[in-house]
Amino acid sequence: ERAAGGTCQAVCRPLAGALPGRGLLGRGAWAFAHGSPADGSSDNLDLQLAVNLQAPHRLTQLLLPALTRARGQVAFINASAVLRPQPMVGAYAASKAGLRALADSLREEANPLGLRVVSIYPGRTDTPLQEAIHETEERPYDATRLLAPEDVATAAMLAPHTPAAARPQTPYPRPMRRHEPPPARLPAAATAAGVRSAAAKFASPVPATSP
Repeated sequence: ERAAGGTCQAVCRPLAGALPGRGLLGRGAWAFAHGSPADGSSDNLDLQLAVNLQAPHRLTQLLLPALTRARGQVAFINASAVLRPQPMVGAYAASKAGLRALADSLREEANPLGLRVVSIYPGRTDTPLQEAIHETEERPYDATRLLAPEDVATAAMLAPHTPAAARPQTPYPRPMRRHEPPPARLPAAATAAGVRSAAAKFASPVPATSP
């Protein structure tokens, strides 16, 4: 709740004034924990609802006026778990199902205003979180069988380049088996710089194409 409140508000104020003409808000943080209702504790559910549903709701709420003025895009990074929940991930899937409902409802509200909303449902992606999940599940970790984070980011960045008359809604990226070794993970600072560079590139106006 704290992340969805004052801290989020402090971050959003400068963002709202700095959105480019084709602003893109991407939301893709996760909290994940295995657990069953039979465990008798709601702590895992509370945490996952706060991070996976309440925080994106608050972030969208704070930036929606600026995004609407910019006729921008909202990209929610959801998860394939919401499409086919597995045992012991009910709380996680429930939090992501709530995010799906939030995005679907917002899409219908925002479309008449020129604001496009897309939900992306990636398969398992090569991240430290996924490594931890595999360890918990006692499964071998093979990054070549997973999506790269760049694949998911590219799917989100395609939304601004969809023709104005079209409405992208629900990409479902899935991994292909990579035959080359996966790229080494970059330090967090380098990754952040790359994301800023990509965002600047995709925020620039798209040249008109000849018929």
